[in-house]
Amino acid sequence: MFNNISIQDPNTNLTERFDYNGLNQIVYRGTALPGTAETEPGWAIYKYDRDASMNVISKKMAVGELNNFSHIWANRASLEYV
Repeated sequence: MFNNISIQDPNTNLTERFDYNGLNQIVYRGTALPGTAETEPGWAIYKYDRDASMNVISKKMAVGELNNFSHIWANRASLEYV
């Protein structure tokens, strides 16, 4: 993954972080309170799956989520998603 980008959403006051694949398509999206480090719990993380044509076919949530900002952004590739 590359192009790890962080922005703050003015509508929710949450920091959003995105991770892209080699085709510049979003693979992971994380949200957390501003100031939450990538290496500490506090992230809600989602993974986007694509079909053979590279269209998004699903958005999966990291196991344990449900309005719970409990994951570590730096661990996103090793989390289980449903």
